[in-house]
Amino acid sequence: AVHDVGPKYVKTLASEGYAKLSLDEVQRAKAHGVTIEYIRDMKALGYHAPAIDGLVRAHDHGVQAAFIRDLKAQGYGNLTIDEIVRLRDHGVTLDYITDMKDLGIKDLTMDQLVRLRDHGITPGFVNHVRARGIKDATADELVRLENGGLWK
Repeated sequence: AVHDVGPKYVKTLASEGYAKLSLDEVQRAKAHGVTIEYIRDMKALGYHAPAIDGLVRAHDHGVQAAFIRDLKAQGYGNLTIDEIVRLRDHGVTLDYITDMKDLGIKDLTMDQLVRLRDHGITPGFVNHVRARGIKDATADELVRLENGGLWK
């Protein structure tokens, strides 16, 4: 009752494939905002976590269905929930992906996106490097340039 967990929520969880949850797992899911709608949205996008903790973690890290749909539209349709959580945790947004593609830095892997973001590679930095004559730097080269501090 403390977390507004009632029979309807438990039965609906069971119908969505989470029939053997402990009371703690049910309470944790409810307390962390994992609604039945969230579960259904994630399943509709092809994500059915074998354990409810995966959905709790995703929800806690701000992974929403719209973000996943946007990633899929950008060509990142085969990512796991953990990979999507990693993108969110490292600040890789749809705008960042779009900006990099608009600059001609395309076909980046999830790891490359995270690495670029972690090293502070922004569209401004890419334009700065290009203005100094390096037009076709790869993702790895951009990171090396930034790490060397030569372009600040």
